[in-house]
Amino acid sequence: CKASTLLPSREVRFQTASHPAKNTMEIVYFNIEGRALDLRLAAAIGELQFKDTRIEFKDFPKLKPSLPFGQVPILKDAGKTYAQSMPILKYIGKKAGLFPKDESEQMDCEIIIHTMEDLMTPIIVSFGPERYGLPPFKGEKKGEKEKLEMRKNIVENIWPAKFAKMEEFLKQNFKETGYAAGKALSIADIRIFVTVKSLKSGFLDGVPKDFIDKYPTMLAIYEKVGELDAVKKWLKIEAEHASKKK
Repeated sequence: CKASTLLPSREVRFQTASHPAKNTMEIVYFNIEGRALDLRLAAAIGELQFKDTRIEFKDFPKLKPSLPFGQVPILKDAGKTYAQSMPILKYIGKKAGLFPKDESEQMDCEIIIHTMEDLMTPIIVSFGPERYGLPPFKGEKKGEKEKLEMRKNIVENIWPAKFAKMEEFLKQNFKETGYAAGKALSIADIRIFVTVKSLKSGFLDGVPKDFIDKYPTMLAIYEKVGELDAVKKWLKIEAEHASKKK
């Protein structure tokens, strides 16, 4: 990455004796939570030292040709560069002790993180359907009315059945262990936290902030992860970045 295209990196010192300072990982993403919040949280919870490098949107076109698949987030570690947010989350999760050891629990964890990603895909498409081979919105204010109509359809006709299935999948293990997958905190819990946080934030126009309230297990996981000291500390860092943009 060219230094001129990036904001100053914050080297975050969540570090223990088992995670020495050398070979510091670097998470590169925009100066928002977006698709990198779960990555940053997993590293913070696991007390991994990492560089939190943030890109300005205006500078992204210059950087894009140098990126694997032309996308962020990316992860740099031990001389290699990795792409795609879910594999990166799993990679960080393993380093942070947030990925189950048991194979069956690993499968549950992977099912959850990928299903949560699938649930949010329609909303991601609504930010720019032309990027997915669909006709672009053409109405006034960059197709605001069309975007809201699309999201209304998602909320009313697509999400209810899918969220209900996810809720049912989570219910038994959470009842027995207090976690989404396995017997300890994992990236599955973090992924649910980030998704629910996004839905409750009010940032997504056309998505009611109380939509998730119909799914008590997901809501309980969100509340539990949100009480972790490392999460509270990191969200303060995110808030600092947000305040500087205003």
